[in-house]
Amino acid sequence: MTDSNVVILIHGFTASPDYMKPLALAFEEIGYKAICPELPGHGIEADNLKNMTEDIWYRFIEKFFLNIYATHKNVFVIGHSLGGLLTLQLAENHSDKIKGIAVLGAPLHLHWSVEILIKIVRYSPLRWIYTSHVKGKTLIADPKKIENLASISVMPVSAIHAISRLGKSVQKNLNHIKIPVLVIHGKNDLTAPPDNATLIHEGLSSSKKKLIFYKNSYHILTHDCDAHEIEEEIKTFFLSC
Repeated sequence: MTDSNVVILIHGFTASPDYMKPLALAFEEIGYKAICPELPGHGIEADNLKNMTEDIWYRFIEKFFLNIYATHKNVFVIGHSLGGLLTLQLAENHSDKIKGIAVLGAPLHLHWSVEILIKIVRYSPLRWIYTSHVKGKTLIADPKKIENLASISVMPVSAIHAISRLGKSVQKNLNHIKIPVLVIHGKNDLTAPPDNATLIHEGLSSSKKKLIFYKNSYHILTHDCDAHEIEEEIKTFFLSC
């Protein structure tokens, strides 16, 4: 087992490893090995997401993490959005194996209108009609920054419902997390309302935890206007672990 530092970066729903690349490069510059797996169902085809569940995503990430941990002693994890939820779940189950985590824009709950919509659709005849939802445009202050990144523009309602279930499950077990945690959120986030960050921070049992809001950023924190400051903040936090 090597003593070198490894950081696993987990992207968000409908996104791709491209979304985590700036953070990966920032950590490689200080000698970390940065790895960005692609979550099951992701890529370019929305149809691949239709059969995805929170259990499929988590089993994939857990297996990926354990393979890395088998050869590396110092493993850190960073997750954005859905990736943030998976990072928290991983820490709930493997706190003894992770040096520290950072979660960005993690949605324990989605916007209230989305939560109501998916319940109505999933448990009514509408589920046969309203099967997908087009991704919104208010994910970042300057949309041009992400227009060339690999992502899926249509979101299956069944997969959105899986994220909602995952958020509720993760919230119940936040007190199991005792490792260092950095919680970061954009004040303008319309996908994962900012109160999610406070809920996460307050639910942790960690003695070393930090909560930071960025007032100019939206949901895609890794490419938004505060991206560089966020990179530096995470590096500083991990180096102190």
